[in-house]
Amino acid sequence: ALVHYLFDDSQNSTDKNLREIQSLNIKENFDNTVSEWHAWINKGKKFSNASVREKDILESMLVGIRMQQNRCGGFIAGTRKYAFSYIRDSHGACKGLLACGHTEEVKKYLEITIHKFHVFKKIPNSVQMGADKFSHGDGNQYAESPAYVLLLAKDYYEATKDIDFLKSMDDLLTYAIDIQVENAKNNDWLLPFNGDETEQY
Repeated sequence: ALVHYLFDDSQNSTDKNLREIQSLNIKENFDNTVSEWHAWINKGKKFSNASVREKDILESMLVGIRMQQNRCGGFIAGTRKYAFSYIRDSHGACKGLLACGHTEEVKKYLEITIHKFHVFKKIPNSVQMGADKFSHGDGNQYAESPAYVLLLAKDYYEATKDIDFLKSMDDLLTYAIDIQVENAKNNDWLLPFNGDETEQY
């Protein structure tokens, strides 16, 4: 995380970041970070029947998922080649969070999905995080991606009963239904498929 924070587009920005890092009280920041992570883990569901090893595995997976989430709400697929937020990957991350009682992160992801829908007037397969210049939707924007959004909205509502938030997604959810029906109707009721993992998911 420090490496990503330290380096910037200009040397002046990098130097400023370095000075800020050097000014930190490392022990205080470490203690605060550990305390915040414990508080976050404890907000989730308790699995009393799980062994210590099972709980450690579950916690490590949850920490990994949360650390993949950008401030804007998207989940990064990979830090190098796939440095975008893909709907399929994000859906899996959100399912894991919901299963463990962490709903706030899922709401953040749905919020960025709403935003990207309004920007691009479609549900892209993947999007930039922190910018709105690029989206990728080849093959999945008519069926798979809209379906994931609908399923996730349903699961989020079932976990939170947040009907006001669900209503705020109405135009997105309506589009997600209509685009699938329209595309299938125009293609002998067949839905397109494009992906290297969909058949396993």
